[in-house]
Amino acid sequence: MNNFVIARRRIRHSAWDLVRVSTFWLLLLCASYIPLPVDLCHAQGRDLRQPDILAMYLFNGADEATFRRQLENRAQLRVTRIAEAVGLNPGQLEKLQLATYGDLSRFYRELEHVRRKTQGLNSQNQNDMQKAWEFISPVQQRVAKGIIGEDSLTERILQSLLDDDQRAKYAEFQRQRAAAHFRSILRMTVSDLEKSLPLTEKQRDELIKLVEGKELAKPAVGQQQIQAYLGFIMLARLEDNELSELLDRQQVLTFRKLTQQYANMVPRRR
Repeated sequence: MNNFVIARRRIRHSAWDLVRVSTFWLLLLCASYIPLPVDLCHAQGRDLRQPDILAMYLFNGADEATFRRQLENRAQLRVTRIAEAVGLNPGQLEKLQLATYGDLSRFYRELEHVRRKTQGLNSQNQNDMQKAWEFISPVQQRVAKGIIGEDSLTERILQSLLDDDQRAKYAEFQRQRAAAHFRSILRMTVSDLEKSLPLTEKQRDELIKLVEGKELAKPAVGQQQIQAYLGFIMLARLEDNELSELLDRQQVLTFRKLTQQYANMVPRRR
């Protein structure tokens, strides 16, 4: 009898130990799921998480921290170059950096506003994605154009800080910056042109020099949506007599076919 009681007690203790161990693992399992959305617990094997639509359109495969860091590095580099070009004193530089920080902070708030608008939209639904693009497109255009643009707080503060001599230096800095940007576009455009119009090295160099000597199509420079076509727009403005000095007759005909659609994208100055 005593042996039976002892055995029963052992069984009871073993069962209780099992309950305690099971309870421990159950609590641990539940604790591990606390941060997860409730919907995921009811997904029954299906992944219901929606991708970040803003990230899909705007961050080019990077995470948001990397995207922000790239914007901040670009903005800081611009401030540094301006400071060196015009000779900002420490007080001016500090105020310009604060203005740049303000522009970036305002843009980050705009990102959060757009993210709230796109939350809940289904990335697999065409109508939802079209709606998302309407929210994201203006932000994407701002990024492409540059957060620190002509209408930015940074630009307004800068203009108020500069004296006459610095303002002249800044105007030259902007001119050189625009020219360098255009040269890069022009070289890519000519490279693209050569896929259908092979050129000699001399023809290529002379064609680039010829276009670089022309006044930029200013309306095109200010319109972000046609920046990619700026090289073709300027090439299309070359006269036949200018081209005939560089290209043979067949090349001129091919050149015109490739550039004629860009000829009237920006009105010529009269």
